[in-house]
Amino acid sequence: MRAKPAGVPYEECCVGTLIYTSPEQLQGNRHYGQAVDTWALGCVLRDGGAAGRLFVAQTEEELVAEMYKLRDQISSTGMLGLDFFEEFSEAGREVLTGLLAFNPDEKITAAEALDRRWFSKPCASRGAEHPGFVTLIS
Repeated sequence: MRAKPAGVPYEECCVGTLIYTSPEQLQGNRHYGQAVDTWALGCVLRDGGAAGRLFVAQTEEELVAEMYKLRDQISSTGMLGLDFFEEFSEAGREVLTGLLAFNPDEKITAAEALDRRWFSKPCASRGAEHPGFVTLIS
């Protein structure tokens, strides 16, 4: 598959599953890049937690309202708090904060996420037995 030429907008602004749609797509931006995928990755990682899905919206309007709550928390504290992400360690919340940044220019890439301490420290109970295994949820 060939890559889309730079500067050419996508035909659709919102594709895929609604609850994984990035803020920039919901704003109608058709010139998006890989940051929309890292947003979805952050949602999927959070959804794997014990608390269930991050967003449960059925419509774009509901999703935007839910996103504003998350954005306000990040804006006020600089990091995702325990009320949304209580089952995650501080290192996990750091990664998710980077993946779920609302400004596409501030989102970390998947490669940058893998370089964070959440993915770099071995799980104490499995360390030598399963190299590279990390605990995603504390």
